[in-house]
Amino acid sequence: MTDEHLDFLIVGAGIPGLLAANHIKSSLPKAKVRLLEASASGGGQYKSEYLEELDVWVDLGMHLYYESGIEEFDRLVKSALPENEWMVLEGNQKDVAGIFWRGELRSAHPYPDLRNQSLLYRIRVFFSIVFRSLVHGVTANRPGSARQLSIRQFGKTVHSQIIEPILQKLYSSESQDLDGIAMRSPELRRIALLSAAAVKNLSRFPALMSRIAYPDQLGMPFRRDFKQAAYYPKKLGFGKNVVDSLVLGLVSSGVELDFGTKILSLEKTSAGFRVETVQEPGFQQFLSTQKIIWCAPIGPLTSLVTEDSTPIKRSLPPGREKFFLTALMQGHNPVTPLYYFYVYDRGFATFRVTNYSAYSGQSELPPETYLLGVEIWLDRGTSPDEAVQIAKTELASMGLVSADTSILDVWVLKPKAPPIEPTIETVRNVQQSVKAAREAFPDNPIIVSGPLTKPGVFFLQDVLRDLHGELADIVGTWRPLR
Repeated sequence: MTDEHLDFLIVGAGIPGLLAANHIKSSLPKAKVRLLEASASGGGQYKSEYLEELDVWVDLGMHLYYESGIEEFDRLVKSALPENEWMVLEGNQKDVAGIFWRGELRSAHPYPDLRNQSLLYRIRVFFSIVFRSLVHGVTANRPGSARQLSIRQFGKTVHSQIIEPILQKLYSSESQDLDGIAMRSPELRRIALLSAAAVKNLSRFPALMSRIAYPDQLGMPFRRDFKQAAYYPKKLGFGKNVVDSLVLGLVSSGVELDFGTKILSLEKTSAGFRVETVQEPGFQQFLSTQKIIWCAPIGPLTSLVTEDSTPIKRSLPPGREKFFLTALMQGHNPVTPLYYFYVYDRGFATFRVTNYSAYSGQSELPPETYLLGVEIWLDRGTSPDEAVQIAKTELASMGLVSADTSILDVWVLKPKAPPIEPTIETVRNVQQSVKAAREAFPDNPIIVSGPLTKPGVFFLQDVLRDLHGELADIVGTWRPLR
């Protein structure tokens, strides 16, 4: 079988893979670029699922696009829709989050709030934070375990009484076993302790401000260092409305896309790599390429370049799995103005609730109805019907059902790839896999991009900034084969 020759092979048609393909093709119009995706469609975690009962497309949780600061990437995503078809969220409106904690849905800010504690307790906590600020400075993004970061931020009392129980509830792991990045999502690097006026007076002390939250997220007066807007289509379904447009744009630019395609083998050649692929219903092909950019999950790549075929371990609690559900609600929406909130209280299987109506027009829904997304962790073997009943019970227990609000129906969605949770073991495994992939081909290393692949890289914007730097290097040194 004759090999097909490529200049660049990109693996994974999530947002990073799509943007990488566009960047390479627009920078090097004569280069032959192919994008492989194992599933039947692009988008990765930004895919939309079709909800037949309502004839709408919904997302698997909170999936706004936050500007990355990479002008080329941001411009391309925004060009996927006409300007008047975007919801644009700026300033304090771009990330309105809350928490359900100690039996109450809190919408003023997304931080543990200690302002109702005794004056003596708050004074002790404040001086502990001042001491930590003087000793450690701004530590919110330094490496280490979640326990180390929490104690550097607040001291042992707040860590043991507040942060540790929350982390155990969210991840079913001890904080000493979680990477510090676990405190970035949800935001646990600050606590609410002082009044708005008092916090404003502390604004000239960065080390304190990295620990003490302003207690009114919509009224926060501070200027953000990075002017970053968030985007979501006015119609429901980021994947359906945005990703599909990006895919069509790539095809029109000359990028070749193969969906439903998996890599069977990978070997080094004098010119780069030889890749064996298989596409349903069993069509095999050999590709020769100068460069590989891997934007897919790291596990399959590890199996291709090492003898270890063990998948990357995830920190999902043993015997548990994630369910994504969508609830159709009617009446008053008590979650607004929040886009989402995390559930910190023990006894709840719910991890996070997303309020789609806060950032989407939802014009496709029946009048006076809205959708909530429910991410819930349940024992393996739980049936969809049981998951639906648990979701209904917990939404009611959180006060989201009342005389003015009712649940019309709940549906279970199936995520294609559950997110990797940030245990130290998971982070180490991912980064060791990246190292192994690079060392397997030292003269022509594979570019690997994705969450946790480097220290501090977790959110999509982190991934895109890291990826852009890698792409700039390979585009600048590329030469066509003679």
